[in-house]
Parts: sequence; C-alpha cells; structure tokens
Amino acid sequence: MVDPVTQQGGVFKQLHQSGLHHVRKNVMADAAQALGMDKHDLKKALAGGESLSDVAASKGVSQDDLLAAIKQGISASGTPSDGTDIDAIAQQLAAFKPKGAQDAPPTDPTDPTGDDADQSSVSVYA
Repeated sequence: MVDPVTQQGGVFKQLHQSGLHHVRKNVMADAAQALGMDKHDLKKALAGGESLSDVAASKGVSQDDLLAAIKQGISASGTPSDGTDIDAIAQQLAAFKPKGAQDAPPTDPTDPTGDDADQSSVSVYA
C-alpha cells in the first residue's frame, strides 16, 4: 500500500514528517473561518490560482490575522518533533500559489468525501 503522505506537497509533507497529522484539514478549516468563507469556497479560490494571502486581501483580512489562523491550524495538529519553524511554514502556506491549479477540475462541494479527499487534490491546499 502506498503511503498517502508521499503524495503530498512539500510543506505538508515536512509537517507530517515532523509528527503532525491532519495539518492540511486543520489549516484549511481555520483559514476559511478567519476569511469568513466556507471551506469549499476557499478550496475553489485556491484551485483558481489564488494564494491564501490573495484571498485574505480580497476579503479585507489582515496578513497577521491570516497567519494567526494558519498557525492555529498547525498547532491544532500537535507540536513538531524536530523544531520546525511554524512562523516560516505559515508564511509559505499563505503565499503559496499552486502551479497549474487553474487547469485542475473543481472539487465537488457536495462530495461527502471532501474532507478526506483533501489529501489528493491540488498540491498544497486541496
């Protein structure tokens, strides 16, 4: 059986290897809440090529509030075992724009497996 984590993009794979699990789900949930959005709408915006910072700017949410939400999502997953710099990781996640995300098919928001499907869609976020 293939480990699904090996299919994840850089930052989340790094966090998983540091002993944090379910990071993607927690970060997306907390970021969506901070942005005043439904998680599925946020996923669509990211799949359209926007970064979390882009979405925050369009919603009038400060970068500091966005970073706090991302760090909250990371922290909800536990404490990294290897001294990973959470501040730097949060900034990377906020700025990340998936390459070719515009070409990816949109995720069906009515799909009941949406939370578990988070592991295989768009590189870092979906």
